[in-house]
Amino acid sequence: NDRPTINQSSIINRNHQSTMVRLGRYLVRNVQRVVKLDMPRIERYVALVMHRANVAKYDMSLTITSDARMRTLNREHRGISKRTDVLSFAFHDDIVAGELPEEYCGVFDLGDVYVSAAEARRQAEEFDMSVEDRIGELATHGVLHMLGYDHESDEDWEVMSAKEDDINEYAVKQLAAERSSNSS
Repeated sequence: NDRPTINQSSIINRNHQSTMVRLGRYLVRNVQRVVKLDMPRIERYVALVMHRANVAKYDMSLTITSDARMRTLNREHRGISKRTDVLSFAFHDDIVAGELPEEYCGVFDLGDVYVSAAEARRQAEEFDMSVEDRIGELATHGVLHMLGYDHESDEDWEVMSAKEDDINEYAVKQLAAERSSNSS
């Protein structure tokens, strides 16, 4: 299924009271035709990432695209004319790592993440994992960049890496538990 999907939830039940809460919309688009993907798994992974990163009320998009498109985006936005695995475009420019962005005109928007499906597949083979989980990990990396995390220094890399590991381990465990309970 290659059409865009939006995952959104709006009601939770706490202490027997129905409470309306705003949970974000996560637009996940597959615009490439080279790598076959389990889109529902990627969509669920993204929702788990947003939950664990404490930004479930924020909107974001993930576009899964081709190496050629990633090369173009990398050249246009970073001045580097080569393919890359993930790029993120934050809605907020001045986020400090660990702080949440503020609402802007009623919008809770993090920004957009782009992932190369072919590069994710190459990395998934190298790391002996599914391409969907690798795309999820790359989405996590992009979300953390949009939240102000970076890896310019060794110290920054350690902080960001630990946060990525925590989020990705959580997502993979949740997906495994859901798969196990669905097969029972």
